Amino acid sequence: MKQILKVCGIFLFLITLSCSIGVLKQNEIEPWLLSVSGNAPAELDISGKWYDAKGNKIFGWGEGYFRQEKNKVTGVIGNYNVKGTVSGKHIYLVFIYGGAVYYTARLEMIEDGLLAGNYFDADDKTQSNGYPTSLAKARDKTIPVTVYNLNNGEILKGEFYWTGLKGKVKLINSKGEKCEGEYITQMKGSSATVSSESWGNIYSMGLGLSSGSRTTKIESHANTNYGSAILVCPDQNILECEYIVNSDIHGSGFCKDKAETTYKFIF
Repeated sequence: MKQILKVCGIFLFLITLSCSIGVLKQNEIEPWLLSVSGNAPAELDISGKWYDAKGNKIFGWGEGYFRQEKNKVTGVIGNYNVKGTVSGKHIYLVFIYGGAVYYTARLEMIEDGLLAGNYFDADDKTQSNGYPTSLAKARDKTIPVTVYNLNNGEILKGEFYWTGLKGKVKLINSKGEKCEGEYITQMKGSSATVSSESWGNIYSMGLGLSSGSRTTKIESHANTNYGSAILVCPDQNILECEYIVNSDIHGSGFCKDKAETTYKFIF
């Protein structure tokens, strides 16, 4: 009996070991992408906002955005952080949640603004048994922003033009003058550390957090990212802003101007 149990134990251990070896791990992502893609020069740029083309909000990928630098892709879609590469006209993506790889995908641009192909379980490193999937690119849109002057209660109206991770923003002040500038969203992990040289100084000031040591940590969820904006007004006043945004393009943040006036904004 003991011998049988010993054999069964070894058998189960080997099964567990083989399964764990087969699942793609985070530290294997870069070499795996290099191997599976062939690492050809990118012939596409998939930067921008994307959503599940089938529109299934329960079982689909949801919405998100990709940023491409040369052939390297990073981004967020739904609850997943995404890493990937563009090789020629093919896109290879890895979907990560909670520090673990859940899926990979191999896609092609079958028409302008539409990616189609297959996604695969994390243990299918050869991408042999896939499931059909597709992503559609969201068109640029104008998103309204309400800005509150926390010093005197003034309410300002503005808008930014969503074109992906970087775009234009404008704000109408109480004199009817237009302040204009740009924003950029940076994809980060799960938290940001406030320091004099990093994102978070303006945001922490708006929250009323102590900035003496500049080591306050501001936590966010996996599908939440950080951004900055700067606007210049006709009277040469300058607003510097920091915000947190989720994958549905909703968020909030704070600004300060040259006079150290603090503003809060919601979009």
